Amino acid sequence: MRRALTLALIFILGLTSGAYSGVIKGKVTDKETGEPLMGANVVLDGTTYGSSCDLDGNYYIFGVPAGSYSLKISIVGYKTKKVTIALGDNDTLRYNFRLSEQVLVSKPVVVTASKFEQNIQDSPTTVTYIPGDDILKKNVTDLRDVLRTTGGVNITESQLSIRNSSGYTRGVGTRVLFMIDGVPMIPGDTGEIKWEIVPLNDIDHIEILKGSSSALYGSNAIGGVINIITKEAKKKQELKLKLSGGFYDKPLYKQWQWTDNYQKYGDMSLNYSFKYNKLTGRATISGLYSEGYRMAGDDQQENIFLSSNYQLSEENNLDFLASWGYKNWGTFTMWESAEHPYEVKPSEANNRTNSTKGITSLKLNSRHLKENYFWSAKLYNMYANWYSDLADGNMWGRSNRMGLELQFNYKPHSNHTLSIGTDNFYSDIKSQTFAKHSGWSTSLYAQDEFKL
Repeated sequence: MRRALTLALIFILGLTSGAYSGVIKGKVTDKETGEPLMGANVVLDGTTYGSSCDLDGNYYIFGVPAGSYSLKISIVGYKTKKVTIALGDNDTLRYNFRLSEQVLVSKPVVVTASKFEQNIQDSPTTVTYIPGDDILKKNVTDLRDVLRTTGGVNITESQLSIRNSSGYTRGVGTRVLFMIDGVPMIPGDTGEIKWEIVPLNDIDHIEILKGSSSALYGSNAIGGVINIITKEAKKKQELKLKLSGGFYDKPLYKQWQWTDNYQKYGDMSLNYSFKYNKLTGRATISGLYSEGYRMAGDDQQENIFLSSNYQLSEENNLDFLASWGYKNWGTFTMWESAEHPYEVKPSEANNRTNSTKGITSLKLNSRHLKENYFWSAKLYNMYANWYSDLADGNMWGRSNRMGLELQFNYKPHSNHTLSIGTDNFYSDIKSQTFAKHSGWSTSLYAQDEFKL
């Protein structure tokens, strides 16, 4: 009797063990490119069994009881797929899925207001969001032509002001912090914005903070912040070429005409987007040439922009950004007379200025979603060199600014986010105007944000 009971128990345990030994595995990829979709969720609908895809797009679901199930595969930005499966005792089933992209219409997500991602309606300060498509529709060659049409933003020549936070002083910076992907674009000498290195054709959107943001960004942001967010690389290789051109018409009055030629202008942009294993990136070469509508008003600009992202692991990734610009232009300072407003004095006809400037950044991001925290380390550098060949003498200047920012975000609750960090920079200046100087600065910041 005891032996029969023992055999019965072994038989029952064997049945139970076999019923829970099924395995479902496979791979989830992009239907168009074949790239693995890391983080895709694969679940048995209506149960607690499921998995998420690893870096290679593979998933594994162990210990599944025998039976029929609805297998659901989903990831943000792709169409959800469902299939019905039948799993037997001790079966190992393999299902590979190819998902199609899906356009999502949602409220904009901003990162500038609180230094972490949040919906625009949750921002503690006023944020203006300008999509990149709106910039392309205007077909402009200078970002200032876009910002001029934004409420509360005033631009005089190269000077920027939000809600009249500062006046106009030619050749120096303002109290508005200008950034590209969170990297301050502030030269070490004058602090003025270098518009020539803004990658106009690589802008995903622009975030404008219309209010003092000095608590997180320092005294440079007393008048507000403008952050240029660049586009992410495509999931497949893509090459784009853009050409445009035109000419200036004649002045209204014949007396004002200073040349018999039609002055021409044109611009070119060549963009390449790529993805190779864990590396994605965008590279753009652009140029602009204008003969100008007035004497000594010609302008030649060249720009090279590169951004890339490398996925180190599921939690960590490395971002690299670089933008270099060159500009050579006629230096128009004063018209000859009221009768000849488009001409300059003969002695100033050959006045010229050329400049080179560049910005580079390397950023390490670490996201730990399960533990609800995020940290990043960002190292950046900006330099600006210029030289003016003028009739009354030459002028020159060189500046270099290096910075290091460390940031930590902790989100113990969906309505509570703590942000702390430190921002440090060193500036070195050599110029005819300022002589030779250097200086450094370090600061700490903290913000505890509650959503009511």
